[in-house]
Amino acid sequence: MADPLSIALGVLPICLSALQGLSVLRAKIKLLRQYGRHVSSFRNRLDAQSGYFEDEVQFILREVVEAKTAWSMMGDKAQAKWTAPDIEILLEKHFGNRYQRFKVAVQEVVTTTQQLDLELARFSAPDEQVIRASPLIVGPEPPVATEQSVQS
Repeated sequence: MADPLSIALGVLPICLSALQGLSVLRAKIKLLRQYGRHVSSFRNRLDAQSGYFEDEVQFILREVVEAKTAWSMMGDKAQAKWTAPDIEILLEKHFGNRYQRFKVAVQEVVTTTQQLDLELARFSAPDEQVIRASPLIVGPEPPVATEQSVQS
């Protein structure tokens, strides 16, 4: 017959690793149960940040065009005024040599927001659609930033 102490020493590590596994499993189940709240919270923060960014863009627009025009442009992001050459000229005049960096920054924000929206849409319920405003695009596609252009 086997020694009881040997059996206890053999079973004890198995029990401890099982308890450790249960602890990890419990933590993961808790996270899965709460993922909806986390996604909703992240979506709300993203919407707030997008709103702040749009407010900043509207502030910049009011510096270069009339407030009424800026308001209408922000209300309709598909408006032809966004790609009009005169808005490009006014923005370039306003920003001076920082204009290219401004365009790159705006495009990065737009691209990142679109990517995050796509990722968040994967967490939506199948019958729920995530609807966001069309992205803000100022002027033609900006050139890709190089180290030299970012340093200047």
